[in-house]
Amino acid sequence: MDKRFVMNSSLRAAACMVGLALIMVVVGCDSGPAGRPDDSDEARINFLLGALNGRARSAAQEPEDFRQLFAAGAAPAESEIPRYAKAGFYSKGVSISGDTATVKVEVETMEGELDELLQWTLVREGESWKIKDAPLPDSL
Repeated sequence: MDKRFVMNSSLRAAACMVGLALIMVVVGCDSGPAGRPDDSDEARINFLLGALNGRARSAAQEPEDFRQLFAAGAAPAESEIPRYAKAGFYSKGVSISGDTATVKVEVETMEGELDELLQWTLVREGESWKIKDAPLPDSL
């Protein structure tokens, strides 16, 4: 065996560490602020809107999961829940003042039809945003 290519164990370990560091740089193992999920109020509100349709669809089996998205006393009547399951809801602008948010919500039906922008009101309860008023278009 050619002795020029034989490494001692400490040199091999150092080479492996350098290789691992290079892989982390290339792949992006960033633990700084850019690596954290967005935890802003607007991101939480967008997540809430995204969860609304799915929870409306499963409300027959898990009605409490759907009701938890709404502020105390603001959940729609059980007969209204299927209307929420017929569409997707997308934020087109959020205005936050203290513990109240006004959201311009675009409603898209499952057929891909878009309705007008609606104005919804959300309130902060503890650390969570909850829907206080969420009118739906008549077409749903």
